[in-house]
Amino acid sequence: MKLPVASLCIAILASACASTDAGQKERSALYQRNAGAPIPSFSYSSDKLQWRVLSDNSLAVWIQLDQASLVEFRNGCPGLRWAREISISNANKTVTAGVDSVRILSPLPDRKSCKISTIRPLDLQAINDARRELREAQMVERSSDGTTE
Repeated sequence: MKLPVASLCIAILASACASTDAGQKERSALYQRNAGAPIPSFSYSSDKLQWRVLSDNSLAVWIQLDQASLVEFRNGCPGLRWAREISISNANKTVTAGVDSVRILSPLPDRKSCKISTIRPLDLQAINDARRELREAQMVERSSDGTTE
């Protein structure tokens, strides 16, 4: 009796991980599509940057509320997707591709550092528009199935 319950738990966990991974891949692709040509660096003025992991190869960093950049790693950054805290090296609050790195501060004890290979500005308006269109399409799809919106 314990074996079927354990198998069910493993199946549920695997399904949750797969759907989370699919969502993360979709989000990463959305940001990739809406990133501009590489720029050499970005500067910021706040004391703390906001960020979102997109994959082990990329990270979105908000420089201001309405300005963000896609930070990419040529060789990936193992463990980045599980990071709860990072630091980004900089020179006087300027982050430069090929020079600066992202360091994972937690939960990994080895504090892995990953060199930034490219920085690309993000079109946040286009990203928000695409998200809104996707939500609207999902609502229409649900309502055509006869389910409630």
